[in-house]
Amino acid sequence: MWKIFLISIFSILYKPDPTPKPINLGNLLISIPTDAADKGYPMLIMFGGSMWATPKFMWDNTPRDFFQKAILVYSPCYTHGGGNLKKVETELISYLQRKGITYRGKSVCGFSGGGPDAMIAENPKNYMALGFIDPTPVANGTVRYSSNMILSFRRNNWIYSDFYGKCVNFKDFNELSDRIRRAGGIVEEADVQHEAYFRYFLDKFRKQLIGG
Repeated sequence: MWKIFLISIFSILYKPDPTPKPINLGNLLISIPTDAADKGYPMLIMFGGSMWATPKFMWDNTPRDFFQKAILVYSPCYTHGGGNLKKVETELISYLQRKGITYRGKSVCGFSGGGPDAMIAENPKNYMALGFIDPTPVANGTVRYSSNMILSFRRNNWIYSDFYGKCVNFKDFNELSDRIRRAGGIVEEADVQHEAYFRYFLDKFRKQLIGG
């Protein structure tokens, strides 16, 4: 009786960390649920920004339950204005196929300077959602707008930016917001500091990103 009681207390007090160790694939960090080979999970690809907004930063700021609910992929941004979404997807899908893992739907997000990497999806309708998280608003490449786009940003986070702080009336942000609204997507301006925006966005839009 006492032995069972002590084991029960131990299991309550010392629950294992649900966050797995990252799988390294080149510049990517990947998390795959342990039963992924038997169950199709949604996939979420996330591009970080410049300097401190690394894949490790995003990993550490992901809500813990995401690791059990989706295949998560963290990528650095590559060049200002995006350009490597297709490359990352090709490498990732090849890796999953070698492991015998299938996925059920996919979303892509871009945080800060990684925003444009998500904006240049060749066919946005192939995704569950495309999320732009307090992003750099300009992509070098064609942006095709659709109703599954989500833009959330805070103007004050960019006011002192060397790049966009001098934009008259934030023209680039205004144009991006207007085009996403006209396509039927979601646009919001939230009072969230830039460093906290990644976690905030995943928490708020988890249903659109991973289905729950």
